[in-house]
Amino acid sequence: MSTISNILKSFLTQNILGYIGVTLILIVICLGFIYNMRVKKKYENLLNAFNESEWINVSNNEDQKELKFLNSELKAMADDFRKSAIKGTYNINTEVIIQKNIEKRILKEENIANILPSISIALGLIGTFLGLTVAIMTTTGILSSGTQSMADFSRSMNMPLGSMSSAFWTSIVGVIGSIILNCLNINLKRAKEDFYDVFEDYLDNILFSIYIKSDKDVLTDFMNKALGSFSVKLDELFNNGINNLVEGINKNTVDMTSTFNGMNKHISDLENIVSYFRVSVMGIKTPIKSFGEDLEKFSRVSAEFCNSVNSTNNKFLNKSARLEESVNELSKAINDNKREINKLCMRLEVQSNEVRRGYNTFNDVFNIIKDEQSRNNKIISNQISKLNDGYREFERGINKFSSNVSNMKNEVANGIYYALQRETQELSSNIVDKLNVPLRDISLATEELSRSTNRNREIGKVDSGWKKDSKEIGRC
Repeated sequence: MSTISNILKSFLTQNILGYIGVTLILIVICLGFIYNMRVKKKYENLLNAFNESEWINVSNNEDQKELKFLNSELKAMADDFRKSAIKGTYNINTEVIIQKNIEKRILKEENIANILPSISIALGLIGTFLGLTVAIMTTTGILSSGTQSMADFSRSMNMPLGSMSSAFWTSIVGVIGSIILNCLNINLKRAKEDFYDVFEDYLDNILFSIYIKSDKDVLTDFMNKALGSFSVKLDELFNNGINNLVEGINKNTVDMTSTFNGMNKHISDLENIVSYFRVSVMGIKTPIKSFGEDLEKFSRVSAEFCNSVNSTNNKFLNKSARLEESVNELSKAINDNKREINKLCMRLEVQSNEVRRGYNTFNDVFNIIKDEQSRNNKIISNQISKLNDGYREFERGINKFSSNVSNMKNEVANGIYYALQRETQELSSNIVDKLNVPLRDISLATEELSRSTNRNREIGKVDSGWKKDSKEIGRC
């Protein structure tokens, strides 16, 4: 519970920069959540519309079936793909057709959702750098101005500590926001890939096979058209020649039955018919020759078509090779970007650990200074109490010394007085006897005074040591 309370306290002690950074990151997270939900729901609706579509027979082939889409976007995608297949386009870019018919707002929101995790990390790093900069500048200002007491120093350090809390919390919230947004993007990509896989499979493997024209179909159509036109021309020529021949024969037969005398005329007519038939035969040679020319043209067209097919295949192979190289380069670039992103994440983690270690070191130093100051305060208070006791003992010693001196004066005066009254012979002995007690009191008072002086000297040394420690703390 203490750890949780410390974490909450650290979050609440941020400065205004920290709250602004956390608020911006939360706004980015909310935008990412909204955009992800919209785009994901769009792809899920398209997939559901595809699954709910009805299979119908193709108009020109009852054995083949295609889907009847009720969704306008899916219908537009299928129509564009069908048109490309009917034109004979083999390498159809299915992804471009899908993106062209999807709502542009969805694509824009998807792109924004993909860059929001990077924006979250960037905002966290900016907050970290600003917080550390403000903390360093304010700490430098506090240390350069100096402090009068630990209470003032603690109050002055509230702002740098708040800036450091802002630095750490913006990074923490930024990283957490990036993780959340990346998880949402993973779900979005999964929904998109599910739709793309199902719909591209339908377009490439079902719809393409129905409407694409093979080389055999193209060649068959061409030959049907060429042979059809040739047979029509040949039929017209034969019909005209035979009709003319029949009309001539019928006419000559009628003339021969009418009169024998017109035989010569009929013979001449027959000769005319023969000559006309010769002309008809010559007319038949012309379409035959035209047929031969058509065959030559057909052979040339076939050769050109084969060359075109071969060149198309070569171009397709070259484009496939270039596409494969582009895909390999793209894969390499993606792997390089992935490695760079991993390196950046590792660097950010190292920097975060270094900043965290610096913060822990600063807390340890601050706690050590705080504990040392508390110990110094206790030592100083003890020394002050000892100093007060020493002064009181010194005062008692002085008072005792003064009282002893006053008593000594009285006793000396009394001794001299009594000695003068008694005998002059006993004056010196009585004075010595009477002076022994005051002299002992004087020696005791002198010893007490020396002890008090030594105590005062020790207290002075302790006081100078305390001042030295205070100066060192001030310099720190």
